[in-house]
Amino acid sequence: MQRTWSSLGVDHYLSSVSWNVEELTRAILSVGYALLAQEKYEDAYLLIASARRAELVDPWLADCEARALLFQGKSLEAIAIWQSLLAGGDERMESNCQRMLSYAGSFRRKLEDEYIKSELLNAHEDMGFLLDLWTQYPESLPLEHAVYELIRSRLSLEDPEWSFIDSSIQDHLVALEAQVAWLASLQSWRSDG
Repeated sequence: MQRTWSSLGVDHYLSSVSWNVEELTRAILSVGYALLAQEKYEDAYLLIASARRAELVDPWLADCEARALLFQGKSLEAIAIWQSLLAGGDERMESNCQRMLSYAGSFRRKLEDEYIKSELLNAHEDMGFLLDLWTQYPESLPLEHAVYELIRSRLSLEDPEWSFIDSSIQDHLVALEAQVAWLASLQSWRSDG
């Protein structure tokens, strides 16, 4: 355990701590949350993992671990930890978990939005690619709009009368085409998976 703490550069914080379990746990938590504040998420995770190997058990160690996981992009694992801590009976921990679950959801949506934005830049009007992505992220409005615009562009090129059709009817036709294409993509995706 000391080697791990030394490699993390935190042994000087913990060396003066007695081997009293509560005091050691508090010291590890202090260092763990400090590492999180310094955006050293992997180091915080490794510190908590070493505490677990030393058989230290505390819900706040689990919270620190969940935070480290969240900021390393492992939101599902973090969410599972916070959900497991909700039933512990500690009001402060339950409040913390509720707050972090809400934050994790927002954080995950932000990461998904960034991913979708970058994928849209790479799509190059590839309808199959857009539909596959939309199948994976069906609530994404930017993806929906990209599909709609690609369909609108295709319909305007295919139909010489397109510009004479009322815009509200155009919108309905585009939406219908998009939904039919998305359902076909979803069916294909399910049969492949």
